[in-house]
Amino acid sequence: MQKKIKIDFDPYDKEKIMRILEQQQSYGYGLKDVGEVFGIMTFESTYETMRYAVRKKKAFRDFLPDVEGWISKGDIGPYRIFSTNDDTIDDYPAEELSENDLQKKSTMHNLLLFVVYLLLGALTVWTFMSKFFSSTAALFEMQLSDVIEPLCLILSVLLILHNLFHPQRNIKPMRNPSWFKLFVLPWICIPIILGFVCVCTFLLIKSDNPYPATEVPYQAPVETAKVYDTLWGQIIYAPNEFMYITHSEEMTLKLYEEAQNDNHDGRWFSPSFWNFNVYTELDTTSYENIDKAVLMDENAKGYDLKTYGILILIDNRLYGIAFDKETTTAEVILNHLNLKNKN
Repeated sequence: MQKKIKIDFDPYDKEKIMRILEQQQSYGYGLKDVGEVFGIMTFESTYETMRYAVRKKKAFRDFLPDVEGWISKGDIGPYRIFSTNDDTIDDYPAEELSENDLQKKSTMHNLLLFVVYLLLGALTVWTFMSKFFSSTAALFEMQLSDVIEPLCLILSVLLILHNLFHPQRNIKPMRNPSWFKLFVLPWICIPIILGFVCVCTFLLIKSDNPYPATEVPYQAPVETAKVYDTLWGQIIYAPNEFMYITHSEEMTLKLYEEAQNDNHDGRWFSPSFWNFNVYTELDTTSYENIDKAVLMDENAKGYDLKTYGILILIDNRLYGIAFDKETTTAEVILNHLNLKNKN
């Protein structure tokens, strides 16, 4: 005959576990097994006298010893239960580490983790700073996903520091423990948390991906234009064209000035702009809606580009347009954009 008991008591209470085992022994039942996942203790009727040992799994230097005559019945919380019906064998070995020893072990573990995460975090933050603060263009291209890794590492270091300076005390008794709270509720909460993480990850990846644009910087086919969202604004790009839209005119001006100093690392221009190295400031006083403009060319001896480039600053927008020398002029582009921004 079998009897099943739900674990509706504090699984960290060793004395409570022993009392239940002894109580069932007095009723003529011996422990058959423990369902750690579903929280069910299964007992079966027996005429033999059972001896039990409840040992904390982490309190042994290596693994729990495999002792002849003692049978593992399963785990409850941090403990493993062993039983035997042989009165002639010795008790199951006592735990090797005291609570103080366990605390020291935990502190050493946290110290090692702290060193590893500190070095990893420092390397990540240094890489992050050198990558995104090397130029205004690099900073402008920063997206949310670029911030996640250094932020997570910093939070991990802070959490480890908290554990070092506020070591875990003896676990307080649970308030109103129940079988539902201990074994059913986690199966409800964990899928919700995983679903939330998956949705956030999907939205993060989606937010970083370029998507079709509804406008173009100048005159490229609209179906070829894409929008790239960043933390500081938007980039709309198409073949031979791009437009940076920032949240502040100051940042746009820095992007404009930086481009003329070759301080953009070749990252943020389309390939059409990579060979330009001569910059000539254009007079824009006759264009009421254009702040600044610069014509870009090259002076290499080995080849002669068939295109010019032009950078145009209008409020918080920076246009970059590469155009054919023989079919278009800078004046045509300036006139077009001046009229386009008239309203």
